[in-house]
Amino acid sequence: MAFVRTHTWQYAPEYAQNALEAFIATLKKQKGISVVEAELPVLMEKTHTVHETIYNKALSYYFKNEHLQAESVSPIMNELITKGKAIDLPTYRKAIDDQMELLYAMDDFFGEYDVLISLSTAGEAPLRDVVEQPDPALMWTLTHLPVVSVPQFTAPSSMPFGMQVVARKYNDYLLFDFLDHLATQNLIPKKAGYCIEHSV
Repeated sequence: MAFVRTHTWQYAPEYAQNALEAFIATLKKQKGISVVEAELPVLMEKTHTVHETIYNKALSYYFKNEHLQAESVSPIMNELITKGKAIDLPTYRKAIDDQMELLYAMDDFFGEYDVLISLSTAGEAPLRDVVEQPDPALMWTLTHLPVVSVPQFTAPSSMPFGMQVVARKYNDYLLFDFLDHLATQNLIPKKAGYCIEHSV
């Protein structure tokens, strides 16, 4: 198993960093689980830029009619659509090519690990008027990896935040089996609804 901080670790508050590090320390004491702190491919540092290009361009295409009636969508949505409209075709194609490069890089990464664990978000959900800090969440879906968010931790304010458990592409059942094992050992909450019933 790989413990991955990702390039977004710097944005996580100390309480979130400490919570995940404590959980990883607990996992290291478990029989049958080998935990290694791993570095992601350097290419993964551009996931947020690649995602933003693809996402904003898609918004500008699918919501072009709504954008003509600006009052029908939020100011933030209008801003994203405007950014998307400014993205030309070569830039969009480059982002798609970059995404494929990221897919291959993460497939190579998982040649050495069954699963990886990272924070889900930088910490607890911010208030509506506060800009959310960058986090690892979009990195895994961008690279077509199966991922489950586990509501594992509680912030000092008593608000929840979690971690993400990720597996190699097409290894969904391995991911569920690993989560099932953690839940059976009472290492993660069973009530989260991700455990598989092993029945025939």
